[in-house]
Amino acid sequence: MNEKEFLAAYDKGNFEAPLVTVDAVLFTYQDSQLKVLLVERSNHPEQGKWALPGGFISESEDKTLEDTVTRKLKEKTGVVPPYVEQLATFGGASRDQRGWSVTICYTALIAHQACESELETISDIAWLPIE
Repeated sequence: MNEKEFLAAYDKGNFEAPLVTVDAVLFTYQDSQLKVLLVERSNHPEQGKWALPGGFISESEDKTLEDTVTRKLKEKTGVVPPYVEQLATFGGASRDQRGWSVTICYTALIAHQACESELETISDIAWLPIE
């Protein structure tokens, strides 16, 4: 069997796979305070709690992890920072109630003025002081 035949017959479903998501830690500086953007969860698990904006990777839509974090930020907040940087990766069997999961976390800094009008119209997001 050559590599082309191997890949044609390969079934990724033969292996267990963790849930894979991205999260964004989006910072701004406003009123002499460093703030972080949080989103109120609209679905279970943890419905109604505040969380970092993020979500699942889409194999059909995203070519890179950066595509995913940009897409999820736009979907959930309307904000697309000019630059994102990978911060850390977290994973484990108990970090998500739905199953073993891995989250790749990104960070970005955005001028408050650049996104203020976008965010004022969304009721389930908030800039909260780091304290």
